Order: sequence, then C-alpha cells, then structure tokens
Amino acid sequence: MKLTLGRQGKQFEPDDALYLDAVGVGKASSAAPYLMMSGTSMATPMVTGAAMVLAEQVSGKTAAERAAALAARVKASVRPVSAFSDLCTSGGHVDLGLTPDQFTPVVSSAQVDSSTSPAHIIIGGSYFGNDEGTVTVAGKNAPVISWSDTSLAVKCPSGIKSGVLVIEVTSKDNTSGKRGFLLELPETPGSESTPLFEKTIPLPTPEEGLDEGFMGSALTGLGGSLYMLPMDASHTEGSFWQLWCYDPTGGSWTHTELPEALSDFTSMAAYGGKMYLYGEKGTGAATTAHLMRYDPQTDFWQILPATNLPLHASITNCDGQLLLVGGATFVPGTPPSVPDRWVDKTKDNIVALDPETGKATAVGTLLHAVSSPTVVIRGTEMYVARGYTFNATGAIQSSTNLERLTKTGNGYTSEDMTNMLPEHAPDRAPHFDTAAVKDGIVLVGFVGTTGEDEDTYLLDIAHGATAFTGFGKRVSRAPLYYTLTTAYDGWLYTLGLSSYEPGGKVLRATRVETMPSAGDVTPGPGPDKHEPSTVARTGDTLGVAAATLASAAIGALACAAVALRRKMRTSTNPHR
Repeated sequence: MKLTLGRQGKQFEPDDALYLDAVGVGKASSAAPYLMMSGTSMATPMVTGAAMVLAEQVSGKTAAERAAALAARVKASVRPVSAFSDLCTSGGHVDLGLTPDQFTPVVSSAQVDSSTSPAHIIIGGSYFGNDEGTVTVAGKNAPVISWSDTSLAVKCPSGIKSGVLVIEVTSKDNTSGKRGFLLELPETPGSESTPLFEKTIPLPTPEEGLDEGFMGSALTGLGGSLYMLPMDASHTEGSFWQLWCYDPTGGSWTHTELPEALSDFTSMAAYGGKMYLYGEKGTGAATTAHLMRYDPQTDFWQILPATNLPLHASITNCDGQLLLVGGATFVPGTPPSVPDRWVDKTKDNIVALDPETGKATAVGTLLHAVSSPTVVIRGTEMYVARGYTFNATGAIQSSTNLERLTKTGNGYTSEDMTNMLPEHAPDRAPHFDTAAVKDGIVLVGFVGTTGEDEDTYLLDIAHGATAFTGFGKRVSRAPLYYTLTTAYDGWLYTLGLSSYEPGGKVLRATRVETMPSAGDVTPGPGPDKHEPSTVARTGDTLGVAAATLASAAIGALACAAVALRRKMRTSTNPHR
C-alpha cells in the first residue's frame, strides 16, 4: 500500500503533523463519506471544542465557579443569526473571533420582588456591560432601576400575566441576549391569571431511591392511594422496574420493585383490589408480552401467564372486566427490499383477559387502530386516545384520534369523537393526556391555538357538551411534555415534564368530583385464594391501609414516554 501526501501550494515538511480519522477522507467513494448534518448532536462537539479554547480565559476560586464562568463565556461568544433568534437563548452561533465589545449579554437568572408596586424583577447574568442598556419583559419595555455588568433591576411592565416570560437584555453596544423564566407576578387589573392546581406534591428523590432523570409512564389509583410507574432509563435491565405509591393522607411515598424489569409499552390497571401491570421485553420477533399482579395487602407480586397476549396493547378495567386495548403485530421482512416492521392490528384489538389462565378473548374492534393508547374509563364507557400507529414501512407515528366505546352485553360499540378535540398548536407535539371525571372527560397538558390561559380542558358529557372548554385551572404556567393524568378519590392528579419547573418535572392535583372505581374492593381476610406459581415478596411494603378501601375513579394510562425512549435507542429497528 502506498500513501502519497500533498497539499495545495506547499510541500509537506518533516515536522508537519498528519491526522487521519476513522470515518473517511471525505470522497464520495469512501466507505463513510462526510455528510452535512445539523442539530444538537452536531452542535455539541463544536461547542465543546470552543469551550476548550476559551477555558484559559476564565477564572474562579472553585471548579463550580470556573465552570459557570466558562459556560457564560461560551454563550457570550456568539454572533447573531436571524434564523436562530427564536430557536435558542443565544440567538446565534459560536464565534471565537469576537472582541469584548461584541460579546452577547448572558441572562442567567430572574427573581420577582413583590414588595414594591409595580413589582421589580432582579436579573442576574454576565456581560451586560457597565453602561446602561435596555430590557424587555415579554416583549414590553421594562424601565431600568439599576445596572451593572452582572446584575440589573427593572420595573415589571403593566399588563403582563404570570407564566414563562422572555427577558431580553440589550447592551449599550447593541448586542442582545435573552432567556425565558417561569415567573409568578402579583395580579393587577387586566393581568389576572388562571389559578394553578391547588396541591403540589413533592416527588420521590434519589435519596429515597428514584433516579432524578425518571419520566412517568402511568398513574393509577387503588385503595385510596396513587400509584406511579416511572421509566428509569438508567436501569440497564429494563427501564420499568419500580412501582411507587403516594399516600395522600400522610403525604409520603413508598415503593416496591417489580419481580422482573420491563422494557416497553407498559401500562397498569386496578382490578379486584390489586394492581395489574402489562409490558414487554425484547425487540422485533423476540418481543414478548408480560403480565404481573401486585397485592398491596400482602406485599406479594405474582407473574401471570402472558404467552398468548397481544403486543403493544394497554391494560384497563372497564366495569369489572380486565381488557387489553390496541396492539400491533411484528412482520418479518424479505431483505433487502422489504424490512422487518410492525403492523397495526386492525381487527379484534379489544380483548377480554383472564389473568389466571392468560386467555385473551376478542370482544371488539377499535375504529382507529392504535398501539399503546391512553385508555380511561367512565362507568361503562371507555375513551381511547393518543398512542402510536405504524405506516406501510413500519415507521412509528403519533395518533391524534379520540373514540368512545360503550359496553353493550359482551361487546362494545364505537363512536368517533376526534372532531371534538380542540385545535392543537402546530408548533407543539401532542403531549396531552386524558382522565375521566363525573362530568365527563378532562384533557390535560393541551396547548391550543386560541391563546387561552389554559392547559386543562373539560368535555362536559353529563350536560350535553360537544366540545372541550377551559377547566378554569392550570397544572403549570409552563408548557408540559409527556403529561400523565388520572382522576381518583376526589382528586385530578397530573404529572408532567418542563425545563421551567424546579427539578424538570411537576406533580400537581386539584379537587374534582370523580366516578367510583371498578378496581377498588373490600378484600376478604388472608392472601389471594390462588396459590401463585411465581411469587416475589419485596420486603419493602407500600403500607396501604387495609381496613376499608375507599371507592373512587380510575384511569388506566398508557405509556407516554415510548417516543422519547425510541429517540434514546441506537437500534436499527426502533419500533420494537
């Protein structure tokens, strides 16, 4: 093999360094030619390299101080690009050739001082400059009270409501930096905000055993308590391996470990005083369904027969009947032209489940084929929304349909209600969830197109409504992602993700009239009469009161984090 070196205009000298990478040399005929790509995956190594160059220009007494100073210096070293102005806080791209008078102001913090009228906003950051510039809050000019290179104070403009407010600082040199903050402002005439859900519930901490990066997968009520099935992507054996229980009376969380970790398409439902979990493990043709049952009275887990269960379904309890709703089938491809793929199950995709034998009996068909839908129950009515579908090539797509199924004898009749959903904001992913209450169906985490100060809506079925209207309370002032909700025992609980909420997520609840739950029963003495074939005692009891279990409403919610989990995978078949 002969390697010939050369470069235009100059010969290689003996001391020149030559670097060869393992990707390719850029020619189209190379095994791995260079490609034009964009996004955070491409930006990250560029910004990391810029940080290495700038590191010697910052100082600090501690590592944390130096890291903060370096982050601010990188953000300040930005040349504005108009196309980026509303896409990122810097509004441009890194340019290491900027001089100090070209640095962009870096806005790092904002706090409201309500002791004055109007309220003051204290803004912290870097590279504001020592000469006074201008500030806007939510697009309105904010009179400056004080100004320094790292801190300034402004008067809150009139007519602004609480919420995510963008603060933009423009220096005397006419460079601008901005950032959004979740701010709660004093209400003044004309700036009244929709009240928040009145109860904020602290989530379990890493010290209590829950990874701080978790996402919610399902919320369900049982025995007067709220159960949460989290997705923990840091767990190597399967992301779903814990079941958490919140005691509303004591305000405390306890948890138990599943007898086996699940990987995907998880959901849960209360039935006969016990909690049933459905989920999957494996990929492609090796995907298997799994069913397990937890008895909070005895702290026992039991693995149940699941060999014949459909895949990609959601478990629920409708009027005392345990069901699996939705699903898909894996179809092997014929390489190289036809790839392996998942195909929507379009018939008999509502099945009644016998948990003792694992027998699944078809009892109906959905109007809209869907995998892992959200299913909520209101008496003998079942509402199916969201979930995922697969196109002809097996690519996964979000479902935006809503249908109602009414139990009639041994089957179900269907009604399409998709046209009753409010119009969704085109720039937001449909991360809403649904819950059943006494008056109808609640839509939570929805961002519409009307500019209403709402994120929760009610379809008042009890009073003949044919459209969703504002609920009159919000879960959060910030937009929420991967929202989960359930109505149970007089409360509407909602869990959602937001970079603006402390810790990146929030669980809030509000009082609401709920329906009786088909899953709550008053258990008889002693353990389950069926001797379990595979049983695990956790040794970490959930401590649910066993005297008399409250009667309340249940919503068996489908997995809301499947889409994000797929983004995190590197498998060539992301549809599992």
